[in-house]
Amino acid sequence: MDATVVELGMALFPWACWKKTLASVKLNVLLDLRGDIPVFASLHEGKWREVASLDELPLQSGSYCVIDRGYLDFLRPYRIHKASVFLSPA
Repeated sequence: MDATVVELGMALFPWACWKKTLASVKLNVLLDLRGDIPVFASLHEGKWREVASLDELPLQSGSYCVIDRGYLDFLRPYRIHKASVFLSPA
């Protein structure tokens, strides 16, 4: 799972205010390496913290989830562990 920030024009997307003169959205994507397309994606304002996307993550028992430090949190990975999902930092 990883996220990327997509910068937008403030005039067209004032709801996505990120900084005073910039707008953006954050796209979180979860890939299943056995297929060709993402199995999960979420789109939020640029201010959205990546770690909050772990709450929306569909968990499948026995799967492996590789995340970077932007997702570091201690309660959310525990929920993933309880679902029998293996969590590995990148």
